[in-house]
Amino acid sequence: GTRFVVLSRKKDSQVYLKEGSVELESGSRRVLLKPGQLAKASKPGNLAPIEAVSRPAHLTAWQQQRFLFDHTPVSVVIEQINDRFNTKIGIEPSLKDRQLSGDFVAPHSQDIIHTLTYMLNAELVAKSDSLVLTPR
Repeated sequence: GTRFVVLSRKKDSQVYLKEGSVELESGSRRVLLKPGQLAKASKPGNLAPIEAVSRPAHLTAWQQQRFLFDHTPVSVVIEQINDRFNTKIGIEPSLKDRQLSGDFVAPHSQDIIHTLTYMLNAELVAKSDSLVLTPR
């Protein structure tokens, strides 16, 4: 059998192949994924070069309602939270490049946000139509 994971976000889509084979087509380009490979495509259909995945748990963590970070910039963490929970959280520039590592179970947005604000000594401040993560 073939086993794969598809992750579709606002800016791109990803296919990670666990077992078997999957053929992808984007325009005139066709690729055959092998187990352990990842294909990414931007929404207009641009297929990026195929990548070998050394840590597949990062790609499948969402299935167990987890976030896995390994020296991940806070800007990327916020992007993942916004994608997963359909939130509009912004971030102050002074926090964007700070990095987080860890394995967090978060079935609800407030679970990961609470952990994030504690770890960064930050708070969420309401500004117009969104919340902004700011230092305390």
